[in-house]
Amino acid sequence: RALLAAERPPPAPPGTAHYVGIENCRACHQEAVAVWQQTPHAHAYRTIEDAGKEANLDCVGCHVTGYRQPGGSTAAHNEGLRDVQCEVCHGPGSRHAEARGHETEPRLVRAPEATVCLACHTPEHSDRFDFRAFRARVLGPGHGR
Repeated sequence: RALLAAERPPPAPPGTAHYVGIENCRACHQEAVAVWQQTPHAHAYRTIEDAGKEANLDCVGCHVTGYRQPGGSTAAHNEGLRDVQCEVCHGPGSRHAEARGHETEPRLVRAPEATVCLACHTPEHSDRFDFRAFRARVLGPGHGR
């Protein structure tokens, strides 16, 4: 872990969104976050911690939000971005959060494509993944249903 401490996420370019974490989302989207908290994604980081793999570069990228993305996280710098949070599917939310309620509010991805999920749900790690079936498991009142 000490060897990874020097790696920082690249900064978001000026005028573009960066990752802010689920607590910022909760401010306006309490119902959606409550649904999400009941899914395995909400506890993804704990699974690699329990296995002692939170510094394993083959694992951490799928268990944190914004991994190696501009304004995101790294293996050693992921406070507030641990677990598979809203922004993994919906995109970095800083501009959306800052605009709260304004007519010109920047929109996030409303319905992510299967390719978002398939970045982590590969045959090697999730050999029974079926987008439609698994997507239904993360939907609920205020979160896509």
